[in-house]
Amino acid sequence: MNHYTLHVLTPAAPHEIHVPRNNHQSLADILRHHGLPLNVRCGQRGLCEGCLLELHKGSIQHLRREETLDAATPLEIRGCDYRPLSDLTLHVPQRSLVSYTPQILDGYAIRIPYARDPLSHTPLGLAIDIGTTTVAVMLVDLTTAKVLTRGTAFNAQMHFGDDVVTRISLCMQDPAMLRRLQESIIDSTLTPLIDDALKRAERTGDDIGAITVAGNTTMLHILAGVDPSPLGVSPFTPRFTEYRILPAQPLFGKGRSKLPNALLHLLPSATAYIGADIVAGLVSTGMAYESTTALLVDIGTNGEIVLRKDDQLLGCATAAGPAFEGARLSSGMRAGDGTITAIRLTPHAPNHHLEWIGQANRRHPTGLCGSAYIDFLAEGRRTGLLSTTGRFLRDTEHDSHWQLNGSSAAYCVALGQGKRPIVVTDCDVASLLSAKAAIAAGITLLLEHAHIQPADVQHLYLAGGFGTHMNAANAIAIGLLPGFTKKQIIPVGNTSLAGAYLALTDQSLLLDMSKCARQVSTLELNLLPTFQDTYIDALSLP
Repeated sequence: MNHYTLHVLTPAAPHEIHVPRNNHQSLADILRHHGLPLNVRCGQRGLCEGCLLELHKGSIQHLRREETLDAATPLEIRGCDYRPLSDLTLHVPQRSLVSYTPQILDGYAIRIPYARDPLSHTPLGLAIDIGTTTVAVMLVDLTTAKVLTRGTAFNAQMHFGDDVVTRISLCMQDPAMLRRLQESIIDSTLTPLIDDALKRAERTGDDIGAITVAGNTTMLHILAGVDPSPLGVSPFTPRFTEYRILPAQPLFGKGRSKLPNALLHLLPSATAYIGADIVAGLVSTGMAYESTTALLVDIGTNGEIVLRKDDQLLGCATAAGPAFEGARLSSGMRAGDGTITAIRLTPHAPNHHLEWIGQANRRHPTGLCGSAYIDFLAEGRRTGLLSTTGRFLRDTEHDSHWQLNGSSAAYCVALGQGKRPIVVTDCDVASLLSAKAAIAAGITLLLEHAHIQPADVQHLYLAGGFGTHMNAANAIAIGLLPGFTKKQIIPVGNTSLAGAYLALTDQSLLLDMSKCARQVSTLELNLLPTFQDTYIDALSLP
């Protein structure tokens, strides 16, 4: 035969894939082309463990080192590293797939009054939030301002890398990557969402006149087909930050919707790393108008923080990385079916108290998401499992939960399907503390720059899915929100989508957003002489 047969076992169903013998693609590429995309979070550079597979049978070859492996016993490999050399039997664990049902926040709290003055006099409009990891879309009746249908999905750009820095780097290395990334967001993500929203509302794209889009500065550059490379090198100068209008049809021409009458309204950004998503949040929460001292904290793939004091808006961005979304962690997952979302450690008992998505349907847990990791750090300190430096403290109380993870020990939180251990390792804790320290240092330095204390902040608005679902008391306990109390914290949901909705239904708020964007000044954390010490101090657990 002139092809290899891949027998692929997934939690949902088995699959049989035929691959030409002369195919030199990675297993990750092959699986993606057959509708089984993996978590290739590092852009297929072999730097993370998002695409781990179990090879049960067959021979494979490393793409860069040309070494071959034969499976006599099950082997754990990275899907991006190898290509097939024979028929294969592969097992794809749930946490390595991005085809599970995502849990994406499309709810929000609007804390300002707004008029009914739509951006278009057509019957329908779309409000869109483009995140680095996830995308949310709302179809809106512009006559009544009623949301007709909603849709969410992972951003298909994830296949090229987890964070904006990786995607910017890809564009710097290969100009053709800009088009591929643009196609991923438009053709593979937005178009299916829009088509589905219209179908469920029994409407057509002809009725859509305006589409408002909020997102970080990099996402808006890629959507518009503008090279984001300058955002990757000092002085990090965007090609544009101002409110921009584009015809939608040249971009959205392949779907059912067609959108012949729609204009694409890209909301204004403030700086390279304080994007339209944050500006939208400043308006939708009311921070743009408040006289009180307030803080907006959006913890996602990146961390953005804006402080309002008097009439000033001071912002910073932190390189927290995607750890709080489970990236590069032993059992990490983005929130989705089977993901553990909350933990309470019970050392003396055989099982911990856990909550996970799909628990009511008797689904097995498959991994841990960011909110669960916050709980684990706080509970680890509470029970004596973790030291202040984040090191595991081995004792008899926790003995039944230790597992061997390669050559080192790991703490078993739960057993998943097939008794597979869901673990947290020393390296996982170190990555989480690094992400925590970046956010905490940003908050601390913003407050110090304004000569205020946490107690002086009336409201701390927590934006985004992670901020909405995490246990605020545990976030305070581990020093992620240093010096704050639960009374100060107000979860506000997807403020980026809220801002897109407001701009769509009350066009006067576009002027407020543009004004607000111009008011934001940026604190460059890496240029502050105290940044390194503040960051190092924040690495510990209180």
